[in-house]
Amino acid sequence: MRVFVLALDGLDYRLVKRLRLRNLMQTSFGALKVPTTSEGYAMSPEVWATFLVGKRVTKEFKRHPLVSLLVELRKIIRLSFGIGQRVKRLVEPRTHYPYLDYDTFLNHIDAYVYNFPYVNYDNLVFDILHNFNRGVPLDRTVELLYKLYRLRKEVILRLTKRNEKLVLAYMHFPDVIQHLLFRRKGKIYRLYYDINRFILKLSENINGKFLIISDHGFDFKRGIHSGYGFYSINDDVKFRHILDVRKFILDLVS
Repeated sequence: MRVFVLALDGLDYRLVKRLRLRNLMQTSFGALKVPTTSEGYAMSPEVWATFLVGKRVTKEFKRHPLVSLLVELRKIIRLSFGIGQRVKRLVEPRTHYPYLDYDTFLNHIDAYVYNFPYVNYDNLVFDILHNFNRGVPLDRTVELLYKLYRLRKEVILRLTKRNEKLVLAYMHFPDVIQHLLFRRKGKIYRLYYDINRFILKLSENINGKFLIISDHGFDFKRGIHSGYGFYSINDDVKFRHILDVRKFILDLVS
C-alpha cells in the first residue's frame, strides 16, 4: 500500500486544534478549501463529487414538490404545529447521495474503496436518520449511530492489511453526531477524543502515506457546516484545495 486515505465527514479543523488532538495533527495539517454554496457553507455531496471527478460538480438533494412549496410559503406566512416536518416525513424518501454521472479517478487506479459516497456507500446512517425523523427517540438514534461508528472503526482497522496502492475509507462521523448533538459540546468533545485515539491505533498499522481528509467543518453556534475542510498527512506537504489532495494521490499511485 502506498496511500491510506481516511475520509471523516465533518471533522472540524478548529476543534481539532482547540482540543490539541495530536494524533490528528500529523506532520502537516490544516484547513482545506472546498466548494461552498452562495451562503458560504459546504455541502458534502458537492465536495465529494468534486474530489472524485477533478472539477466542481454541483450536487444537491432534490426536495419533494410539497416540501418546496412549504419552504416558499414560510417566506410569506407563518406556519405552525410542525406542519413542515409532518409533510416532510410523509413524502420524502430516505436521503441518499444522488447519482454521479461522471467518470472518477478511482476507475483508473489500483484502489480499494470502503463505503465512499458515490462509489459504494451503504446508506445505513441515512436509514437511521430516516427512522429518527419518523419518531425514533434521539437517545436511541444516537445509540444506534455509535454502534455503527464502532463497527466502522473495526472494518477500517482491518483495511490496513490490504495490498492495493490506494485504500480509501469513509465514515459519516463526526458529522452526523454533530448535527444531532451540537448543543451538547461535552459529547462532541468525547467523540473527537475517541477519533483521536483511533487515529493513533490506525497509524501504527500503516506503512505508507496516511492522509486524513474532511469535506467541511462545523459551526457549533448555528448547527451547520462550515466553509472549509481539513487535511492531515504524515508527510511534509501542504494542501490548499481539495483538488490538490486528489492530484497528490494520483501522482503517488498512477
